[in-house]
Amino acid sequence: MAGALDGIRVLDLGRVLAEPYSAALLADLGAEVIRVEGSAGAWDRRPEDWETFMQKYPNQVAPTGDDWNFINYNRNKKAISLNFEGRVAANNKAREILKELVRHCDVVMENFSPRTAEAMGITYNNLKKIKPDIIHSWSSMCSIYAMPVTKLLNIKFINGFLYACSLSYDKT
Repeated sequence: MAGALDGIRVLDLGRVLAEPYSAALLADLGAEVIRVEGSAGAWDRRPEDWETFMQKYPNQVAPTGDDWNFINYNRNKKAISLNFEGRVAANNKAREILKELVRHCDVVMENFSPRTAEAMGITYNNLKKIKPDIIHSWSSMCSIYAMPVTKLLNIKFINGFLYACSLSYDKT
């Protein structure tokens, strides 16, 4: 049975929660979703203090060693790793590959700060130069002017809330 979004290709540059989850829902509906990670892998695969987290919540760790939330938010997706320097695609080869991916996609989803998106060349104005009919989706968990600590606290709150909800779920 064909999905409602068969034939739609989505480039998922999102991190943490909102964009990866939204892209997973599109994949569930049949879209081909391509997730892009840095060469070191996604920093959202594991909580900040991974050793303590594994000891405290062993059921939250998948056999792959990744956080179950990461696996859930990235289900049904293809993935590619590009050599980003820090948060900015300074590597010209990575930039060219990213542009080529955009040319072949219908939707680009990201949740970077405007400054990072500009440095990576993935603002809407830049994307439409590459592909005029591109759909650009951007979201943020909190204000773009918020301190990074605020984002971290939001992420920890949401993950804690999701974990607490899973404790009340009767698995029998």
